[in-house]
Amino acid sequence: MLTHEAEIADELLTTTLPILEDSGYIEVDDATNTVHRGPNFEEIEAVLELFDDEADDVYRDWP
Repeated sequence: MLTHEAEIADELLTTTLPILEDSGYIEVDDATNTVHRGPNFEEIEAVLELFDDEADDVYRDWP
């Protein structure tokens, strides 16, 4: 059985990152194990900045 953290990492690697990469929002470099902005990143940049700006309020009561 996976720990909660391992489940999140697995979902990120097998589901979330591939979706973001297929959409062109990110580029995954498997050789260096890094993620970079993709050609369509600007389409979601404002939303990510909003999440970052409001993170303390949004995640304050997060389990």
